[in-house]
Amino acid sequence: MKYAYLMGGMVLLLLLGAPSILAAECSSTPTDGCTISSSKTLELTPGTYILPNGITIAAPDVTLDCKGATLKGTKQTGSVGITITSNAQNRTTVRNCVLDKYVVGMRALNSLSEGLIELNQITDSINGILIETDSIEPIVSTKTIIQDNTLTLDGTGGTSRAIYLFFADNNNITRNTISNTPKGILLDFSSANMIEENTISLTQAGVEIGGNSGNILFNNNVHDNGVGIRLDGSTGNNKIEGNSIESNGIGAHVKTSSDNSIMGNTFSSNTDKGLVIGFGTGDSISNNNLVYENNFIANTKSAIDDGNNNWNNTKIGNYWSEYGPAQCKDDNFNNICDQPFDVNGGKNFAGDAGQGATTAVDYLPQTGQFSSIPPPQIIPINDIAISEGDNVVITVDADGYSLPLTYAITNPNFVVNDTVLTWQTNFADAENYGSHEEVVVVTNEYGIKSTENVTIT
Repeated sequence: MKYAYLMGGMVLLLLLGAPSILAAECSSTPTDGCTISSSKTLELTPGTYILPNGITIAAPDVTLDCKGATLKGTKQTGSVGITITSNAQNRTTVRNCVLDKYVVGMRALNSLSEGLIELNQITDSINGILIETDSIEPIVSTKTIIQDNTLTLDGTGGTSRAIYLFFADNNNITRNTISNTPKGILLDFSSANMIEENTISLTQAGVEIGGNSGNILFNNNVHDNGVGIRLDGSTGNNKIEGNSIESNGIGAHVKTSSDNSIMGNTFSSNTDKGLVIGFGTGDSISNNNLVYENNFIANTKSAIDDGNNNWNNTKIGNYWSEYGPAQCKDDNFNNICDQPFDVNGGKNFAGDAGQGATTAVDYLPQTGQFSSIPPPQIIPINDIAISEGDNVVITVDADGYSLPLTYAITNPNFVVNDTVLTWQTNFADAENYGSHEEVVVVTNEYGIKSTENVTIT
């Protein structure tokens, strides 16, 4: 698998070719094939520039602000609108550019770190923004933000993609709008990236993660795609959480991928299936994925499972629209159906493979829909009375479906050690006398907070 992905990336790079040595220095009115060769901020004069060979950034600490100018290519073989070379590894910013009719709108090659790519439009091009390596010993790009870009591509090329990370870790892909391309966001051998608040439609696969771990897909709107989200050969600990996955063929497909979390999503009106775990030619089993607190609403088939996965955690399961009041009884009024919900299994399910009964079960199906990822729940903290010189120790007991949680308190005198907050009082300072109103703050990994007041006297 890894060799196949690596070769695929290398083939694309060979087709694009290496940047040529360019003599002209870019100015505010760029010429075809010009280069930014020193650290600077360059603002373009608004207008349309015919640049079949684009612009090359070949120095670190460059900010290119196109100010809405259009760079127009001709889709000639190997054409790139903006190339960021390995000499421009650090702190490159590209913003407010319109890139039209290129094979690749923007490409960063070999270790782009702490970059910012924002507020750009890429139109009628084959590929959008590629961050990748052509090295035999891959160089990892990191800590780059790709945000608020609009990518409306030409829909051609079976391997075309709007945003592509190839050996790139710890990056943020946020609030981009993507449509009309075979692959929306594709990650190969790229871990610990945050993909959030993007809108992706009219693709073969909206988001695809292959051979990676520790990525988070949060609060994206993925609709009208062949497959909304796909994990393919993932090595685990990816999180698909809080997304709207609507009107795709298949909402999400977890293929040959184990130990991932699928939580807080809404799968609705997907015309084939909402969620598929396993299945596919030559597909090995996907196991130990955790699926809970999702809404499955009006899909042709809600879900099928070809492995050994968990469809609830110890507290909560999922909402299934087909498990209505006639089937879902709640005689003890705890918002959990009294009987488990049988998820359509794969190899052992008569409806899909004809070999027997279902084996995948949600033991805690919910009676109603979930609205959103809830904030952490803090167990009430009793007020505290102390004597002079006593330590104040507050132990916070909190729970949240979206872990891990972080803890804080408004009084800077406290030392925070995970859930234990300690203040060594010193009543030599008059300010320590009297009553103190403190606020304990618990935050989940998406920045959703809960607070609890405590009085210390």
